[in-house]
Amino acid sequence: MLDALHAWAVVPAAVGACCMAADRGRTRGPEIVSSVFMVLGMMDMLRAIPALVPVAWTAILVVVGICLAVLSRLRTPRTSMTMHAALGSIVMGALLLMARPEMALEGDAAHHDGGSASLAFAFHLGAAVFVVGSFVLSARRGERLFARIQYGTMGLATLAMVVPLFF
Repeated sequence: MLDALHAWAVVPAAVGACCMAADRGRTRGPEIVSSVFMVLGMMDMLRAIPALVPVAWTAILVVVGICLAVLSRLRTPRTSMTMHAALGSIVMGALLLMARPEMALEGDAAHHDGGSASLAFAFHLGAAVFVVGSFVLSARRGERLFARIQYGTMGLATLAMVVPLFF
Protein backbone atom coordinates (compact mmCIF):
# COMPACT_ATOMS: atom_id res chain seq x y z
CA MET A 1 0.00 0.00 0.00
CA LEU A 2 2.75 2.46 0.93
CA ASP A 3 4.62 1.68 -2.27
CA ALA A 4 1.44 2.40 -4.23
CA LEU A 5 1.09 5.81 -2.57
CA HIS A 6 4.74 6.57 -3.27
CA ALA A 7 4.23 5.45 -6.87
CA TRP A 8 1.39 7.92 -7.23
CA ALA A 9 3.79 10.69 -6.15
CA VAL A 10 5.82 10.11 -9.33
CA VAL A 11 2.87 11.00 -11.56
CA PRO A 12 2.43 14.65 -10.47
CA ALA A 13 6.21 15.10 -10.28
CA ALA A 14 6.54 13.92 -13.89
CA VAL A 15 3.63 16.12 -15.01
CA GLY A 16 5.24 19.10 -13.28
CA ALA A 17 8.56 18.42 -15.00
CA CYS A 18 6.80 18.25 -18.36
CA CYS A 19 4.94 21.51 -17.68
CA MET A 20 8.19 23.19 -16.74
CA ALA A 21 9.80 22.02 -19.98
CA ALA A 22 6.75 23.11 -22.01
CA ASP A 23 6.65 26.63 -20.55
CA ARG A 24 8.64 28.40 -23.23
CA GLY A 25 8.30 31.76 -21.55
CA ARG A 26 10.17 30.68 -18.44
CA THR A 27 11.97 27.48 -19.26
CA ARG A 28 15.43 27.33 -17.78
CA GLY A 29 17.73 24.36 -17.92
CA PRO A 30 18.67 24.16 -14.22
CA GLU A 31 15.04 23.97 -13.08
CA ILE A 32 14.34 21.20 -15.58
CA VAL A 33 17.46 19.31 -14.47
CA SER A 34 16.28 19.59 -10.86
CA SER A 35 12.85 18.21 -11.77
CA VAL A 36 14.35 15.33 -13.75
CA PHE A 37 16.62 14.39 -10.83
CA MET A 38 13.63 14.42 -8.47
CA VAL A 39 11.62 12.12 -10.74
CA LEU A 40 14.59 9.76 -11.21
CA GLY A 41 15.19 9.64 -7.46
CA MET A 42 11.54 8.87 -6.81
CA MET A 43 11.54 6.12 -9.44
CA ASP A 44 14.73 4.65 -7.99
CA MET A 45 13.15 4.64 -4.54
CA LEU A 46 10.33 2.54 -5.96
CA ARG A 47 12.96 0.21 -7.39
CA ALA A 48 11.69 0.98 -10.90
CA ILE A 49 15.24 1.83 -11.93
CA PRO A 50 17.44 0.64 -9.03
CA ALA A 51 20.65 2.60 -9.26
CA LEU A 52 21.60 4.40 -6.07
CA VAL A 53 20.92 4.13 -2.36
CA PRO A 54 18.64 6.83 -0.87
CA VAL A 55 21.58 8.58 0.82
CA ALA A 56 23.15 9.14 -2.59
CA TRP A 57 19.89 10.52 -4.01
CA THR A 58 19.53 12.76 -0.97
CA ALA A 59 23.05 14.10 -1.47
CA ILE A 60 22.44 14.67 -5.18
CA LEU A 61 19.13 16.45 -4.64
CA VAL A 62 20.46 18.63 -1.83
CA VAL A 63 23.48 19.66 -3.92
CA VAL A 64 21.23 20.34 -6.93
CA GLY A 65 18.91 22.41 -4.72
CA ILE A 66 21.77 24.45 -3.25
CA CYS A 67 23.28 25.04 -6.70
CA LEU A 68 19.89 26.12 -8.01
CA ALA A 69 19.45 28.54 -5.10
CA VAL A 70 22.90 30.02 -5.77
CA LEU A 71 22.06 30.37 -9.46
CA SER A 72 18.83 32.08 -8.48
CA ARG A 73 20.76 34.66 -6.47
CA LEU A 74 23.08 35.31 -9.41
CA ARG A 75 20.29 35.72 -11.95
CA THR A 76 18.42 38.87 -12.68
CA PRO A 77 15.47 38.83 -12.35
CA ARG A 78 15.01 36.18 -9.69
CA THR A 79 11.98 33.98 -10.08
CA SER A 80 9.83 32.24 -7.51
CA MET A 81 9.92 29.17 -9.78
CA THR A 82 13.69 28.84 -9.38
CA MET A 83 13.52 29.10 -5.59
CA HIS A 84 10.56 26.72 -5.52
CA ALA A 85 12.49 24.16 -7.57
CA ALA A 86 15.52 24.57 -5.28
CA LEU A 87 13.47 24.06 -2.11
CA GLY A 88 11.57 21.20 -3.73
CA SER A 89 14.82 19.44 -4.55
CA ILE A 90 16.01 19.68 -0.94
CA VAL A 91 12.64 18.61 0.51
CA MET A 92 12.41 15.66 -1.89
CA GLY A 93 15.94 14.59 -0.98
CA ALA A 94 14.94 14.44 2.69
CA LEU A 95 11.73 12.57 1.87
CA LEU A 96 13.56 9.97 -0.22
CA LEU A 97 15.82 9.28 2.73
CA MET A 98 12.86 8.93 5.08
CA ALA A 99 10.81 6.79 2.69
CA ARG A 100 13.32 3.93 2.63
CA PRO A 101 15.32 4.08 5.86
CA GLU A 102 16.14 0.38 5.58
CA MET A 103 17.96 1.12 2.32
CA ALA A 104 19.67 4.30 3.48
CA LEU A 105 23.10 2.72 3.67
CA GLU A 106 24.40 -0.63 2.60
CA GLY A 107 26.25 -3.02 4.88
CA ASP A 108 26.29 -2.96 8.67
CA ALA A 109 25.26 0.68 8.90
CA ALA A 110 21.82 -0.23 7.54
CA HIS A 111 21.02 -2.20 10.68
CA HIS A 112 21.60 0.64 13.08
CA ASP A 113 18.70 2.83 14.18
CA GLY A 114 19.28 5.84 12.01
CA GLY A 115 16.86 8.57 12.93
CA SER A 116 15.70 10.61 15.80
CA ALA A 117 12.14 11.71 16.39
CA SER A 118 13.11 15.38 16.30
CA LEU A 119 14.78 15.03 12.90
CA ALA A 120 11.74 13.21 11.52
CA PHE A 121 9.50 15.96 12.93
CA ALA A 122 11.66 18.62 11.26
CA PHE A 123 11.45 16.79 7.91
CA HIS A 124 7.67 16.46 8.21
CA LEU A 125 7.25 20.09 9.20
CA GLY A 126 9.45 21.28 6.33
CA ALA A 127 7.52 19.14 3.87
CA ALA A 128 4.19 20.43 5.20
CA VAL A 129 5.31 24.06 4.83
CA PHE A 130 6.50 23.31 1.30
CA VAL A 131 3.16 21.69 0.38
CA VAL A 132 1.17 24.65 1.69
CA GLY A 133 3.49 27.12 -0.05
CA SER A 134 3.20 25.17 -3.31
CA PHE A 135 -0.59 25.26 -3.23
CA VAL A 136 -0.59 28.98 -2.37
CA LEU A 137 1.74 29.68 -5.33
CA SER A 138 -0.43 27.55 -7.63
CA ALA A 139 -3.49 29.61 -6.70
CA ARG A 140 -1.75 32.95 -7.27
CA ARG A 141 -3.21 35.02 -10.06
CA GLY A 142 -0.93 36.53 -12.65
CA GLU A 143 1.24 33.41 -13.01
CA ARG A 144 1.43 31.53 -16.26
CA LEU A 145 -0.72 28.42 -16.49
CA PHE A 146 2.27 26.07 -16.78
CA ALA A 147 3.90 27.66 -13.74
CA ARG A 148 0.72 27.27 -11.68
CA ILE A 149 0.44 23.64 -12.73
CA GLN A 150 4.09 23.04 -11.84
CA TYR A 151 3.65 24.56 -8.37
CA GLY A 152 0.54 22.49 -7.74
CA THR A 153 1.96 19.22 -9.02
CA MET A 154 5.12 19.60 -6.94
CA GLY A 155 2.96 20.24 -3.87
CA LEU A 156 0.85 17.20 -4.71
CA ALA A 157 3.91 15.00 -5.26
CA THR A 158 5.38 16.11 -1.93
CA LEU A 159 2.06 15.49 -0.17
CA ALA A 160 1.89 12.01 -1.71
CA MET A 161 5.40 11.31 -0.41
CA VAL A 162 4.67 12.60 3.11
CA VAL A 163 1.31 10.93 3.81
CA PRO A 164 2.66 7.33 3.76
CA LEU A 165 5.36 8.28 6.26
CA PHE A 166 2.68 8.71 8.91
CA PHE A 167 1.48 5.10 8.60
